[in-house]
Parts: sequence; C-alpha cells; structure tokens
Amino acid sequence: MTKKQRSELKLKIIAEIESVRNDIQHLKEENNPISLMSVSEKMDALESLADQNIQKRLLLDLEARLKKLEYALTRIDSPDFGICQICDEPIPYKRLFALPEATICVDCANERS
Repeated sequence: MTKKQRSELKLKIIAEIESVRNDIQHLKEENNPISLMSVSEKMDALESLADQNIQKRLLLDLEARLKKLEYALTRIDSPDFGICQICDEPIPYKRLFALPEATICVDCANERS
C-alpha cells in the first residue's frame, strides 16, 4: 500500500468514525423506551416493541462497527495494516476503501461464511 493510499484510508476512517458516532447519537436520542401503559391497543404495543428491538439491534451493530473503525485507526500506520489476518496476503485497496475496518481479504471472508 502506498503512502498516499494509507493517507486516504486514514481520512476515510476518521470520516467514517464521525459518521457512525453521529448515527449512534441520533439513534440514542430517538430510542426512548415507551411505556406499554400509554399504548391503547395490543397491535400498537407489539409494533412499538418491534421497532425498539430493531433500533437496539442497529445501535449494537453501529457500536461494534465504531470499535472496529477506532481499532483500524490505531493500526493504520502499522506495517501489518491491510494484511489479511488469515492468509497474510495484502487486502486489496478497493476492499479497504469500501470497508476500512476489514482485517481479512475477500477470499478468506468467503471461506469463513
């Protein structure tokens, strides 16, 4: 990976971290639990609970991604950044640009799933 590519990835990671933090904050502000006592019908209550569960799951996913991005940022200047943790081959730049927190290459990711 070139210095320019590494620099571009660093900026991308910083921007992604900011974006994910904003998304998390927005979700937390909207995800105020409702009281089932305030919902007049069972269907409304079930829909509200389902929406809350979806928001909680999304929040967990965003928080996990934030941790991965922050970890990637701490490693961006490391010589092993961008090297697949499974096969020790370089992760293509296009994959890293699309998913800067990636720690494995596409081939290894496909084999795992």
